[in-house]
Amino acid sequence: SFHVKRRSTHVDSSHSIRSFTMKHLLSAQFVVALIGCSVCVCTASTESQRHPEYVAPLDSATYPQLPSWYSGHRTHAHTRLEINGFCHKSSNCSFTSKQSGCSPGAVLKVDNVSSWEACLQMCCALGPACRAVVFNSKPQTCHALPRVYNGPTFQNSTTSFVANRENGDKAAAPSSWECSEPFETAAAKFASLGVKAFVRHSHTGDEGTWWPSATGPNESYHPLVQDTGRNLPAEFLARAKEANVSVILYHYLKTNAYWVSKEPSWVQRWPNGSAIVWPRGTGLSTCSLGWRNVIVGQVQELVAMGARAFYFDEFPGSPGGDWSEPCRAEYRRRYGHNMPTTLNLTHHAKQYPVAASRSVLEFNSIITQEHFSAIVNAVTAAAASDNSGADPEVASLVSIHRVPSPDNADTLYETTRLLSVGHQEVAKTEFTLGLRATAGCDITKSPICPVGGDAFPADVHMAFGWALSRDAANASVTPPHVWIPGLTSSEQAVCATSALRTYGAIANPDHTEALIPDVALYNATYALAATLDSFDGVDPTAGARLPADLAPLHWTGVVFSETSRNQMLPGNLSAAWDQLLFPTLSAWEAAVRAHVPVGIVVDAQLVAPADAAALLSDYPGALMAPAAEFLTDAVNEGLAAYARAGGRVLRLNNTAGWRTSASRARLQHTLLQTLFEGASHGPPVVFAPHGERPTAASNYTWSGHHVVTHSSAAAQRMAVYATIAFADCAPAGSKPPGPAPPLPDVPPTFWAVLNVTVPSTAACATPADSTLSAHDTLRECPAAYDSAPVSMQYVATPVCVSRRVCARAGGVDVSTSAIRTVDGARVVWTLALPPFQRFLALGLRFGCSATHATV
Repeated sequence: SFHVKRRSTHVDSSHSIRSFTMKHLLSAQFVVALIGCSVCVCTASTESQRHPEYVAPLDSATYPQLPSWYSGHRTHAHTRLEINGFCHKSSNCSFTSKQSGCSPGAVLKVDNVSSWEACLQMCCALGPACRAVVFNSKPQTCHALPRVYNGPTFQNSTTSFVANRENGDKAAAPSSWECSEPFETAAAKFASLGVKAFVRHSHTGDEGTWWPSATGPNESYHPLVQDTGRNLPAEFLARAKEANVSVILYHYLKTNAYWVSKEPSWVQRWPNGSAIVWPRGTGLSTCSLGWRNVIVGQVQELVAMGARAFYFDEFPGSPGGDWSEPCRAEYRRRYGHNMPTTLNLTHHAKQYPVAASRSVLEFNSIITQEHFSAIVNAVTAAAASDNSGADPEVASLVSIHRVPSPDNADTLYETTRLLSVGHQEVAKTEFTLGLRATAGCDITKSPICPVGGDAFPADVHMAFGWALSRDAANASVTPPHVWIPGLTSSEQAVCATSALRTYGAIANPDHTEALIPDVALYNATYALAATLDSFDGVDPTAGARLPADLAPLHWTGVVFSETSRNQMLPGNLSAAWDQLLFPTLSAWEAAVRAHVPVGIVVDAQLVAPADAAALLSDYPGALMAPAAEFLTDAVNEGLAAYARAGGRVLRLNNTAGWRTSASRARLQHTLLQTLFEGASHGPPVVFAPHGERPTAASNYTWSGHHVVTHSSAAAQRMAVYATIAFADCAPAGSKPPGPAPPLPDVPPTFWAVLNVTVPSTAACATPADSTLSAHDTLRECPAAYDSAPVSMQYVATPVCVSRRVCARAGGVDVSTSAIRTVDGARVVWTLALPPFQRFLALGLRFGCSATHATV
């Protein structure tokens, strides 16, 4: 086996993560195949030639790895439990009846809040100085008044409400804070459902810190903390430890009312100087080192409390531009001229600024990466230097915003460079982000609107977004963390979580706080999760975890170059689709439909100092890339290096055929033929030929299933996951899910053609030493269902093979049906997978037990 750290910038044999053998099955011959015939000329913007530089990851030896619980349990839970929604002063703060109101006039304080109840709590927190409140629901703002309200009212108003505070001249007692359920007991409630890891907030919006933080004075703390001195995150972590669950702290990075008032130079600004205000409060600038130091200090304190995973949501800056003085100064320093102030007034997000200048958008993207890098590195360094004996392994979940959408919704803001910081960094994304509409797209007609051609099916986009979030990470195996909102039925929950696990992601279904634990909605989901996590066949209740290196197997890769695409944005979206995105997504769709082990290769894995030998080991079959004239020189040089190392590059020439569904299908068939026929050996493939055993790689029929093959060198095992019809599992934004497609009365039998490589020097001592074990739903079958090994078959000199047949208690046979020899070092097993409807997981173990032959 060739040991290589996947997707890192160097081969590291002493810290091998996964073991690959298919590389040795390919000829070391460079072949270039041209798919299509016509070419176009790219007309890229030349406004700025300053392109973002890749941030090289730190030495992996100094980096803690992901916590074992993070990737060992791949169905988590998400909730909020906001302090302002659950904690309040219960005494000495009451109000008159709620009534319709009018403009309040002079106020004590104005703030953005989410509800009438939060407005009342804000007044209580201000103490006796607040005598009344006026709440406007459009927009959601709370006006705290220093006087009793006796102004005009409106009959039947639905947008503005008022109430006077009773006993407003009395101060609330410091001990009167109460937090309603399940704020204090969430960990135990989740544990009762079988959840092993869950997300909860440690900062939600623009409120003060939830603990006495050294990053600011007493008045920078939340009023609950000022009055009681409580350290809420430390309490959350302690209760989670007692319940034997892990906590991922959701820490919001963009707003803080105290620092907005104290440091106005830190505030995000429109070109005219006015503050940029977001739904959760006034934005603070990612260009401000003062604000960055506050955030860094906070996460370091949380690490010292024992936090080992963080959830950094949304985008920390203003995606369309920030004209604060720190940003203007830094832009001048880097670009040599003043920051352009012209706005793109035709952009769909008019409520927030969007720069017309490409260089401003590019600068903003670079600053965002640097901001996240500083925070992530602070988390890592704090954990590595913690002398308390706590686990040094950490996870930083970084929001990649619109990255899963192929055209990034016509923006340049966040890119996969956000995942190039270190091995502990993970993509935070969402179930349907791959369906986000491009500018001007009517989402009621199509979930995504490519310019100038036919749309791809929703499941193709969704799977592309999940795989991109997974494969773009710098680390060896970093399952992306995918939030699933809007689930309403147990079937939806099982379907959505199964689809994500099929693609090597961590499923993070959303939980409504008042219903935790929602047994009716989620009992089946977490029961399945326990079974899937028991990868080695142990009792799920014994705390089993998946192998840390279990990840989808790659054979071929699709090149997705954001830097090349971004040369055409924001002004030439049509060219980006024609020259890059239609060919790229077509190649992805072809591989997915053929059930070929496929991954996505991004710029950072091709551009120097990327390691071509490591890339070849990860993608031994071929790389499928757009035509050379539409890629940057750096990307083309990376592909040439891959070819010099022995890889094949299949060029997807730009042609109008990729635009329409009918001609796209013909080109995809040609592409697959070239892919299979040009390789000396084909990949592990799972066919669905409706019960007929396949005879050739091109003899497949797609029946609506997604099949992804995973492997683990540490566990010496392969897993085959299959799922169907997941596009209907959860709502796409505000669009409700469509009707589920009809399931077949008798789902087709699947044939898994699995290529097993056994070292030529390996000799099995007895037939029992060389076996294939198959177990349904990743659980070992009971001994009573194991048959005796059948007759041994010899291939080459001297490799021996036998097989075991395992049948489930339900009577469905999961067995090998044929063995044939390809060459002296290769065995091909053909297995018939049982019929299923929504989801199937099959665990397989191969090889001689004495020599640890791997698949």
